[in-house]
Amino acid sequence: MAGEIKELLKFMQLGARLDLKAYAVSSILGLTGTNEGIKLIIENPEFLISLLTLLNDNNEVISKESALSLVNISANEDSISPLLELDLEEKSKIAIQRKPQNIIKTVLGFILDKESHIADPCCMILSNLSRPSRYTDKVIELMQKTDITFDILINAFTKKKYNNKGANLHYLGPVLSNLSQSSSVRRYILDREKCVIQRLLPFTEYNGSHIRRGGVIGTLRNCCFDTEFHEWLLSEDVDILPRLLLPLAGNTEYDEEDNDKLPLELQYLSEDKKREEDPDIRCMLLEAITQLCAKRDNRKFIRNKNTYVILRELHKWESDDKALLACENLVDILIRTEEEIGKDNLKEMEIPDDLQEEFKKIDASSIPFQSTERRCIKRWVAPTLRELQRRRDRIGPPKPEPRSTYLEWNYNAEIFAFGKRLGEEFKEDVLRRALTHRSYTKSQEDKDGIQIDDNSVFIEKGYNIISSFLKQQFKEKYPHIIVNVLHDHLMTTEMLAYVASHIGLRDIVLCSDFPVEDTTMANTFASIVAALEISSGKERAEKFVKDILVAQLNGRDIYDVWKLDDAFGYLKFMLKDRDIEPRLCNESGVTTVLANYQVGLYSNKELLGIGFGETIDIAKHTAALDAIQRIYNKHNPSSL
Repeated sequence: MAGEIKELLKFMQLGARLDLKAYAVSSILGLTGTNEGIKLIIENPEFLISLLTLLNDNNEVISKESALSLVNISANEDSISPLLELDLEEKSKIAIQRKPQNIIKTVLGFILDKESHIADPCCMILSNLSRPSRYTDKVIELMQKTDITFDILINAFTKKKYNNKGANLHYLGPVLSNLSQSSSVRRYILDREKCVIQRLLPFTEYNGSHIRRGGVIGTLRNCCFDTEFHEWLLSEDVDILPRLLLPLAGNTEYDEEDNDKLPLELQYLSEDKKREEDPDIRCMLLEAITQLCAKRDNRKFIRNKNTYVILRELHKWESDDKALLACENLVDILIRTEEEIGKDNLKEMEIPDDLQEEFKKIDASSIPFQSTERRCIKRWVAPTLRELQRRRDRIGPPKPEPRSTYLEWNYNAEIFAFGKRLGEEFKEDVLRRALTHRSYTKSQEDKDGIQIDDNSVFIEKGYNIISSFLKQQFKEKYPHIIVNVLHDHLMTTEMLAYVASHIGLRDIVLCSDFPVEDTTMANTFASIVAALEISSGKERAEKFVKDILVAQLNGRDIYDVWKLDDAFGYLKFMLKDRDIEPRLCNESGVTTVLANYQVGLYSNKELLGIGFGETIDIAKHTAALDAIQRIYNKHNPSSL
């Protein structure tokens, strides 16, 4: 077979007889219809050189069939490398054969030749050669070695009826999409001075060819991967968002409020407006908008343009699984609040490899379910939910109600669960009384005349237990003044109410006021301590106070609690029999807003403390605080 094929080679020359040359080229074109035939041709590079040479043949049939043969060959990914790296010097040995240029320069010449009748097949060849990302840089390198610039290529693509022989150059769209996989080409397209992307935007709605339209949208999608240009793309200089949304919009009539929020290009669309028919193009449009949502400010901008309503109607209409998933991914970003997202730039979020695999599995398995579920959502659901939300917004948020008003409320179960959560054993009657406030018993007496014991006695007893334990706990470690500071801090109403709320007392305390006041919460906590002392003994009650209340000091600095206004004066009071001398040790930036001073406190040549501040007085104050802490730590290392 290989020997018979090689017999055709001598007829595939510019000077060969026309009938024999036509037969040979037609035979080669037939071979390129199969992978085996392409492999055979690739193994004999002389055929590739002959085909390149015959692109210049004066006979249109010969040149066109040669071009179509190269289209078929380049469509096979294994053939791209031999075509790009073809050794023209070594293989061009036939005397009457005119040595061709490399394939990139050759096809570009025909593409830009206004009188070429094979410009369209040459566009297809260039599209095939540049499609695999691993060959993109090689194609760009060969293009840059020619005298053809990207400006000339863009001009040919965007000019109406550039070719005089009827070639439409639609496949230059996929060529641009393929080449824009390279960052250098994207930067050329996104050059603010060249206005290339503005010339491409109108083709997102080009009805003459889905090839050209898809190529341009693919190029825009690739450009949207460069986060640094997002603000410019969304600005009035480019205004890319309406161009991406318009193909996704149908002829839906929106209410006046939604319509006014849309970009002008998407308002009052005609009744015959149709969405993009190609699902792959719809996916690229959705992916481009998703990329533009990377940064927080851009997400807010896209939300403010009411993008959601376009996507909502698209989701109702969409039947392609892949496009449906792309739409849901974008909606998932737009409907979340920025607090839920928690990232300014989504591209900086690191996702572990194992989670990425899980997400892919979920996406793959969820598509059929989503498609089925989508058809169960009626068209009236969204307007109804929207109207209900508007009514709720007019009424305002509902007043808070106690959990006791819920149908599933079971006070006995709550009482039992409370003790189990804390890991403490309470006598049930004692716990019930500890949770019963005086205001509740009074309301019951007025209503039913029933006498109920309240927790007034427990409150006083609980405060005494807490206070005495705190003083006993701290006086072994801290000086008297700090004992009082820590005691007063933990005994405040705010602190006791905070602790009471977080152990679940707010829902089970019985009182007449709701929401429960902080004073009532603090008193109830003290009452619970007394109830525990009655039920399990004083030791368990004190351990409870230590675990729940004293634990609030964990991780706190003493000076967060002890507000010492005159630290230097207090230090002098502590060291009555010693002279304290503040010294300025260092200073920097004194003439700027970032001035910094370093002050040390000395006594008998001994450094007591050192501090920093934006003024000398502040530095002196922080040095005094440091000295006080050092002195207390020296006498009692476990303190402060």
